[in-house]
Amino acid sequence: MYRVAAVLLVLVAGSLAVTVAQAKGPPSKVVISGGGLGSEVAIPESDLGDLAQSGYYSDSGGVPYANGLTVQGETPYHVSVYTDEGSGEPWEMISASYYPWNSDHPALLSDGTGLWQASPVFANLLDSHIAAAQVDGGVSAGWFVFGAFVAASAAVFAAVHSLRSRARRRHFAPAP
Repeated sequence: MYRVAAVLLVLVAGSLAVTVAQAKGPPSKVVISGGGLGSEVAIPESDLGDLAQSGYYSDSGGVPYANGLTVQGETPYHVSVYTDEGSGEPWEMISASYYPWNSDHPALLSDGTGLWQASPVFANLLDSHIAAAQVDGGVSAGWFVFGAFVAASAAVFAAVHSLRSRARRRHFAPAP
């Protein structure tokens, strides 16, 4: 009896693994709503680039960034990632709450299992489209480029600041 149950369990787990593997297709659309936006922001497939290769979540080794499912005092955006896998009918691959980066935490996604750090590529994509929607009520190519420029400039500034801080610490370090 136990052998039959074990075989059934393996078969069910195998079919679930195949279903999850099939869900890892390229996104066809990303939709952002809530968080104070006046209307939904749809990011078309042409703006998604190689998002499927870079991923949606930072690699954390399966450990959430923080316990809990929300960030206290912040209103999240709702993010839906759709794929059509060639079927012509988009289906929701990811549904999560998004908390943009601020001085208290990195960009976070809550999928109902924990707060996970968003990948930098995905966070920059979301942030640039959110900023464009808040400024002019719609996403334009110019604002997308501007948002990408601002994100890249911030990353360069942070790297230079980090290098300077390390150099100062070495320069002012007490002699052994």
